[in-house]
Amino acid sequence: MIKFFQKNYLFLTTGLIFFISFFLFRSSLNYYFFQDDWFVLNEVSNVTTGDLINLFKFRTDIIYWRPIGMFLFFFIGKNLFGLNPFGFHLISIFFHLINSFLIGYLSFILFKNKLAAIIAAFLYSTAAFHFMTLSWLSLTWNVIGSTFFLLALISFYLFKRLKSKLILAMTIFFFCIAITSSEFALAFPVFILLFELFYGKQNIVKILKGLTFIFPILLIDFLYILVRFIIVPIPATGEYVPIIDLKVINNIFWYGAWLVNVPEVFKYQVQASQFSFSKDPTFLEPFKPYFLPLLFSLSVFLFSANYLLTKTFKQKLFKKLFGALILLVLGLLPVIFLPQHSFPYYLTISSIGFFVFIAYVLTQVLTNVTNVSRLAIICLVGGWFFASLTTISFTRKTHWISGEQAISKKYIEKVLNEYPNLPDSKIVVITGSNDQVKQSLMDQNALKVIYNNDEVRTIYR
Repeated sequence: MIKFFQKNYLFLTTGLIFFISFFLFRSSLNYYFFQDDWFVLNEVSNVTTGDLINLFKFRTDIIYWRPIGMFLFFFIGKNLFGLNPFGFHLISIFFHLINSFLIGYLSFILFKNKLAAIIAAFLYSTAAFHFMTLSWLSLTWNVIGSTFFLLALISFYLFKRLKSKLILAMTIFFFCIAITSSEFALAFPVFILLFELFYGKQNIVKILKGLTFIFPILLIDFLYILVRFIIVPIPATGEYVPIIDLKVINNIFWYGAWLVNVPEVFKYQVQASQFSFSKDPTFLEPFKPYFLPLLFSLSVFLFSANYLLTKTFKQKLFKKLFGALILLVLGLLPVIFLPQHSFPYYLTISSIGFFVFIAYVLTQVLTNVTNVSRLAIICLVGGWFFASLTTISFTRKTHWISGEQAISKKYIEKVLNEYPNLPDSKIVVITGSNDQVKQSLMDQNALKVIYNNDEVRTIYR
């Protein structure tokens, strides 16, 4: 038995990580289409294979440009699964599990320690900030973009070792797929530079001389920014208008809190400057059963992390911690100045530096491990997992995503019961509805998709 485990160590641990991550987010597989899902489904409903190039056009009526991560994903999903959201969710969680493996593989490439890489993969795969991404199909661009971002990072290090032009071309290709899925991939050159600076054991001059081959990536970044901000400017209104004041510091604080499994809703219910909770009963009553488990598990994680950092603390470690924080902030650059539009799912790419840093710390600890250090690592992993489990359980019961998808599903079923076939007038009246129902169904979009007819008119009463 022991020999079998030793022989299949990597396979078994990877399988266990996949199983635990799947267990944590399993309920999200049943979430229905809502809001932006209906908009994108309607956009791709009449698209043929020959029209796919049109999905790559820059537009001024929507804030984002994610032709692969959003439009192509929904196009493929609709052609494979029709209007069954379960199949779409399977694709989403598949990419998430791949990302977890790639985090571990990247950590192993950098530090050559299997256990540290496995733990980093586990922590990433179970992070509570993935809840929104894996629950709302319109956010699948996040995991798709992260997959190709990580593949670009890994192929870059393979290129460094093998000096193959083919692998360099693959790096650029993966980066292009990443940036057409997620604008957060713009940070790729920064990740390369800081990883080389803090983990490559070279000074900045040598690094810059050796990175001339990433010029095509810098050029792509420049062209992307030029197009999105000057040629086809982003329609930045309302919550998308950048703000530069102390709210940005508050924004960074909450991204840091969400990174370690603090519930998203705390941003709106906790006064960080005064360390006080809101007295809102709609928050306090549902949160009561989760308060002590979350407090205990977060405390265990933070104390364990503090012990491991202290044990390995030296000037070089401090620099690497600083680098991880810089990557976190720079990785959030597309949204860091949007305090009215901040959500945990934006951590999907920007958190990569944090998990790589954890792998580095664990590598240092494991080179001269003691019984106390082993216990601290176990507490770190256990505290993290139970904090995430508690936060995800609480979030699933109280988050607006859970409510919106339920409303959407309820009213689509209601419509299909009342109108099994589209009336000749092509007018569908939804009685007993309100503005929230209209929002969940994305106004006119949902029923156009359901009846596969662009002339359907929905009236909400």
